[in-house]
Amino acid sequence: MPEIARTSYGKTRILVMKVVRKEPIHEIWEFVVDVTAESPELERSYTRADNSPIVATDTMKNLVNYLSFSYDFATLEDLALHISRSLRERYAHLPRWTVHIEGAAWNRLTTGGVAHPISFVRTGPEIAFTTAVVDGDTYSLSSGIRDLLVLKTTDSAFSGFHRDEFTTLPETRDRVLATSITAEWKVPASRRDQGGINATVRETILRTFAELKSESVQHLAHETAATVLKSVQAVEEISLRLPNKHYFLIDLSPFGVKNEDTLYLPTNIPHGDIHLTVRR
Repeated sequence: MPEIARTSYGKTRILVMKVVRKEPIHEIWEFVVDVTAESPELERSYTRADNSPIVATDTMKNLVNYLSFSYDFATLEDLALHISRSLRERYAHLPRWTVHIEGAAWNRLTTGGVAHPISFVRTGPEIAFTTAVVDGDTYSLSSGIRDLLVLKTTDSAFSGFHRDEFTTLPETRDRVLATSITAEWKVPASRRDQGGINATVRETILRTFAELKSESVQHLAHETAATVLKSVQAVEEISLRLPNKHYFLIDLSPFGVKNEDTLYLPTNIPHGDIHLTVRR
């Protein structure tokens, strides 16, 4: 007799833009919310066609909109925790909720060196995100960034790796290194200084990338994670994903030109994909 191993359902891609009009200065928040519910109670909706435990996903969307409107949040982490707690309190038969929020990067527009009170410019492609999980009386929180594109023109090597008859990649002690960083870090859900923590983690990641003379992307990943844990005591665990963004030298020898380190062909398919998680 087959047994259900796990069930979950929810509402994804709930799009929200909030304007906070604190005259004469306005603030804007644009974000996307995913809500997921899990509970053994849901199994009978699958096996017995009993829909009584199901909270309609349209209801989830409406509640997210209402809470986004009514709650004066200071960070997306604050909002994610508030939504998850509200869902848990309202629907006690569903003990586990996951709320994932991704924010669009809008910065205040600057004109003549002065920040404009009501005008903004969209930056990207970097995305900040947060995930709050409530499971009964237990809460957890993580934050992160995705698609943080970085490149350095030197101070990166890759040599001494395993070789066999299928290895064609030459070794190098100096190369262009580029990657699109995804990083996610866990902090206690009780912390209230999440905005400052996030800014410090991001700055630490970028500083390590700029200053480290790396022997590989793996080396870069470990030194980055270790430096974050050393520098930001609130971070309990950090995960990194560092895909290679390759830049290959273009062969100009048919035209009588020796191109040693000037002209490159950008390509990222196929590419290496390096993952690491480090905890205290």
